[in-house]
Amino acid sequence: MKNILGKRRARLGAIALATAGLVVLAGCSSSGGDGDAGGSAGEGPLHAGLPWGSSAEEFAAAVADMDPVHLTVQSSAPSEASTRAWSTIEFKNRVEEYSGGKIEVEIVYANAISSLIDNDDAVVDGRLDMTSIVPLYEPSKYPVNALLSEMSLVRGSGPFLSELQLNSTLNEAAMELPGAIEEYTDQGLLVAFPAISQGETVFLCSEPTQTPADFKGLQLRVPGIAHSNAAVALEATPVSLTQAESYEALQRGVIDCTIASLSIAYVYNQVEVAPYVTHGIGVALPTSPAAIVLGQKVIDLPLTARQIVWDAAFWAGPNGIIQETSITMPETLEAVFAAGGAILPADDAVNKTIEAANKKLEAKWDETAGVPGFTERLWGMQDEWLKKLDELGYEDGGTLEDYLDWAPDHKTLDLTAWADVLYDEVLSSLRPRA
Repeated sequence: MKNILGKRRARLGAIALATAGLVVLAGCSSSGGDGDAGGSAGEGPLHAGLPWGSSAEEFAAAVADMDPVHLTVQSSAPSEASTRAWSTIEFKNRVEEYSGGKIEVEIVYANAISSLIDNDDAVVDGRLDMTSIVPLYEPSKYPVNALLSEMSLVRGSGPFLSELQLNSTLNEAAMELPGAIEEYTDQGLLVAFPAISQGETVFLCSEPTQTPADFKGLQLRVPGIAHSNAAVALEATPVSLTQAESYEALQRGVIDCTIASLSIAYVYNQVEVAPYVTHGIGVALPTSPAAIVLGQKVIDLPLTARQIVWDAAFWAGPNGIIQETSITMPETLEAVFAAGGAILPADDAVNKTIEAANKKLEAKWDETAGVPGFTERLWGMQDEWLKKLDELGYEDGGTLEDYLDWAPDHKTLDLTAWADVLYDEVLSSLRPRA
């Protein structure tokens, strides 16, 4: 890893969680830059907005006369003392700093307000002001964005670099897929980061599982239809269960394995009962990317205040990946080893079976997207981002098996250079402006 740990800009200290890509609702300008994208109209600094990259002092001065605002977000972490709360706390700190305390953010822990499957309802009805939605859990409601889950198969190999490559590719794809953003805005939701994916999808099993013979006949929990494709190809029986149900099912032997990202498996304590982690070599299983959306209270803010929340929200992507790669992943691997498990590469036959199953999914992408040639364009995006990331100096320092030996430190991991390119080339048109 070359430039990842160096200091790039002082702005990194202000990084926060939330998201990128503020998409305005119907009747507002979402891409051109004319008009106040929602919120109350008026004159003066509070309504004029500030350029991207403006300082905390400039923003705080501009909103000094604003009435106080209270926003509610939630974290899956059990409390603020948990390392899993880091990125959410970063969001809170940035919003409050840049607003000079005019915008207060309350964090509710342990997903006490809503679960992933009904987060969208919570932000629509105002219980949450920002949340994440996993469209794979409701593919009939979010068919275009559920397609992005399948398209996450363009993820390359490697536990760090591929996170940047995949998130870059998925966000670019979300901006180009007809109807992807509208699936959220039509509900009155304000899209922040269209697609954030955290962590490689792997098999977590109660026993070592690496060969076709190992997989044959297993009860395998799958997050969605796209994952069932690989399960069936491996002659396992796909079982549909929520993450919350999977721990007990694994513990009681109702299922033998689950498909999940390592970070999600860790959050739900699944590594304790399924500590044998099998990952593909040269192939990928679909991830479950989430969209970060904002609610009506944010939409109604004056422009400058809305920019404060949007700018903080942009950093959900970088901060989510910082948390994933440098906090959650090392903790997860330590938990795997503590449970007597291991990190195992799938054998060549399993990799080829998954690759063939993936090709069947890929063959339908153009038709489902309604855009001829989109699949080829998607793979082109992947290649382009890998080149850009190499030019920026990002690289893997090893493999998943030896990740604990080279994993970056979250206190020094700097993704500003990557975030700048993602903003400039993909998401800048979504920032609220006058």
